[in-house]
Amino acid sequence: MPRRCCSGWSRPSRAETARAALAKGERTAPSPYRAVCHGAEALFRRIDAPARGDWLDEHSERGQSFVSFSRLSMALKPHAHVRVIELVPIGPLDALGMGRVSALDTLRRYVSAFFCLPCRVTPAISLHDPIVGRNARRGDEDQVQLDVADLVAALRARRQPRDVLCSVAVTMADLYIVKDSVPWNFVFGQAHTMEGLGAFSLSRYHPRGHPVRWPGSSACKARACTSPSGVPSEQLLPMAMVEQLSEQELRQLLQRGAKVLTHELGHLFGIRHCVHYECLMCGCNHMQEFDKRPMFLCPIDLRKLQSAISFDIDTRYAQLEALHCELGWDEGSTWLRSRRAALEAAAATAGTAD
Repeated sequence: MPRRCCSGWSRPSRAETARAALAKGERTAPSPYRAVCHGAEALFRRIDAPARGDWLDEHSERGQSFVSFSRLSMALKPHAHVRVIELVPIGPLDALGMGRVSALDTLRRYVSAFFCLPCRVTPAISLHDPIVGRNARRGDEDQVQLDVADLVAALRARRQPRDVLCSVAVTMADLYIVKDSVPWNFVFGQAHTMEGLGAFSLSRYHPRGHPVRWPGSSACKARACTSPSGVPSEQLLPMAMVEQLSEQELRQLLQRGAKVLTHELGHLFGIRHCVHYECLMCGCNHMQEFDKRPMFLCPIDLRKLQSAISFDIDTRYAQLEALHCELGWDEGSTWLRSRRAALEAAAATAGTAD
């Protein structure tokens, strides 16, 4: 008998999952929003029962149906010229192991293909910025941790161009939040849906440990740690100075970064954590749980995003497939080919029946 979750969460039935994809008044969802298979291959898997310490073991989430999503009033929706997603670097990103522009440009291109919207990278905000470092603290692994609220405040203080739909801070420093007056150990990222602002960190995805270290720590003594102006002396922030990553390490880091970035942006578009399938939008408590999640949306969450942005589904999948092939993300490109073939077969079957 399965172990009962500490949170009391229980997996939705197959009937509940099928109903979650339906629009109001529908009896059957269109094929792109059903878990159609590719031959005998199941492209979507029902969500696994959470292990001890997993997200749903600690958070009893009810999930979000397409109908519930459709009723939201505060989710992002592109309109007229307001269509641009901004990526705002916070601090140095040389720890990516390659030129900052090319690394961030990979993430920019992935975001643009995933959401079918223009995406651009802005000039960086320094770690020395007094708003960014206001509540910086030393983490339990001697890493710098920034308060997400400070990063969001720094984004809020910028003069945002009129065509910007949302802005997301990207940093190599670790992040934490304070919720109900209790500081959390860390977060991978966080979205502020009502403001169209968010932040995420690549720190915990770095294969050689946290790259932005606290001054005076053993890992920082051999590196240059510069004193930023305007920040109290006990909160001096170092520069991220690490060895260049190998091609394989960088590929893994950017793949993880693309995953968490699209997850957080999904929240900005009003999509809550998924409780039906193994899906990009599932909540994650730790790296093992994060790594097992796919890079793609389940049929229910795909319908939500498509209704918000109005893209052509096959064109979107084709753009993502081309990018996965170019970047050497073989597992993703294989899945995308299978998914496109399954949808093509489903459309042909429907046409024959008509």
